[in-house]
This record gives sequence, structure tokens and C-alpha cells, in this order.
Amino acid sequence: MPAATNHLRRTPATASDSDASEPFSEPTVSAPWLAVVAEKVKAVAAKRGVKPVQVALAWVATRPSVTAPIIGATKPGHLADALAALSITLDADEVKALEAPYRPHAVLGHS
Repeated sequence: MPAATNHLRRTPATASDSDASEPFSEPTVSAPWLAVVAEKVKAVAAKRGVKPVQVALAWVATRPSVTAPIIGATKPGHLADALAALSITLDADEVKALEAPYRPHAVLGHS
């Protein structure tokens, strides 16, 4: 999920010039379909009355290959959000809605 690329934290109207200089602001990460994924996450979050990042982490928890997600908690609230995500169980329709617009892409940030 795109939390690290600001798609869940910012809208295009609040993006700053510094966003373009972020290490993962490469074209694939900025692809239009990624914004659609973020909108789906936000829609599920609004329906459930939780934060989008909590839905994103709940989705990560549905992945059998993920045993220890890396959470960039720089504030106590970030950790609280991550812990709250553990109590969210997405249903099959929500998972399908979140995954439908996703497009596989190359791993970024590695040479």
C-alpha cells in the first residue's frame, strides 16, 4: 500500500514541491492507478470509521507472506494507529475492491 508515498496522507492539493524529491517519487509510484488504490482505501476507511492507514495495514495483515510489516512510526499516534489496525478484519469484498485497481510494478529504489 502506498502510505510511504503520501497517497494516503495527502491529496494532490496538499502535496508540496518536496514530494518530487522524495526517493520513491519515481514515475511508477506516481502512476494514476496508485491514486485509485488510495481512494479505494479511503472509501473502505470512511465506511468503517477508521483511518486509511489502518485499512492499509489491515490489508497487509491479509497477506500470508508478510510476517513483520515495517511501520514508519515517528510519533506515538502512528504506533496507536498500527495497533488499532490489528483489530480490523477486512471482508472478501473489501479486499477485492482494494486490489482491483492495483498494477504490479518493478521494485523501486534499488539498483
